[in-house]
Amino acid sequence: MICFAFVYFADILGMAGIIGAFAAGLAISQTDFKHPVESKVESIAYALFVPVFFVSIGLNVSFDGIGNQIDFMVALSIIAVLTTLLGGALEAKLAGFGTHYSSFIIGAGMVSGEKWP
Repeated sequence: MICFAFVYFADILGMAGIIGAFAAGLAISQTDFKHPVESKVESIAYALFVPVFFVSIGLNVSFDGIGNQIDFMVALSIIAVLTTLLGGALEAKLAGFGTHYSSFIIGAGMVSGEKWP
């Protein structure tokens, strides 16, 4: 009910309903009811709302003009992989891994776990 009330008031104020829902989540997260609400809402969210959200986003994706940016995308991907590889290897070396080979193995493992923007 709190979520719907916040969404309603956000709509009255001319804001998107998601802003009101976000504000409701922030408000509830500051109370002692955070964990019970989270445990009950999480299953509904992952079963219904998250898939619907990603489908709606996917339906709005357009690949028009992507061919014009292929050089930039390849260059950015190479830079991302190399900086992650070298950064992971450097951190592993600083953490005490003995050889360059084992440090680069750690760096290579970090590439696959990289979070893309």
